[in-house]
Parts: sequence; C-alpha cells; structure tokens
Amino acid sequence: MFDLIGFCEDEGINYKTDGKNVSPGWVNINCPFCDDPSEHLGYDPKSERLNCWRCGKHDLVEMLKELVDVNVYDALKKYRTDDDDIRRPIVER
Repeated sequence: MFDLIGFCEDEGINYKTDGKNVSPGWVNINCPFCDDPSEHLGYDPKSERLNCWRCGKHDLVEMLKELVDVNVYDALKKYRTDDDDIRRPIVER
C-alpha cells in the first residue's frame, strides 16, 4: 500500500480524509489532471485505486509524476507500507 498521506505531508500537498466528495477510507486531493479546485481525486489505500469524480480513473505513477518533480521509483519505495509489494524483485538465496 502507498502512504499518500505521508507523501502529501512531506511534499506540502493539501489532502482531505473526510467531508464533501470524500468516500470513507479514501484520501482526496486536488486533481492535477483536470485542475479542478475541489479535492475530487480520490485514492483508496486498500486497492491503490485512483479516481477523479470529474475526469475518471488514473494511475498512481502518473499522479506522482504530475504532482511533484520526484523520482517515482524512490517515492514508491519510500512510501510503500506493506511487505507484499509485487514490484520488488525476488532475490535467490
């Protein structure tokens, strides 16, 4: 799971976890794809699904690239919170 809240706090990005336009358990931010002034881009930490209520579905990597100028691989590695990351290579013993 990607820790979007930690990422947003470190990068100074405003987010909401409740209120108008926010589904329970989701984290919402301003959508960098449609420049909507409301927090319509929702992120479900459990499924890592992203959806803007105005412009539709988005990819986590795309979103990170649009939000800030960071190395996406490093951001994914730094803010990954689970041990079952399928992107991690398998090391032979």
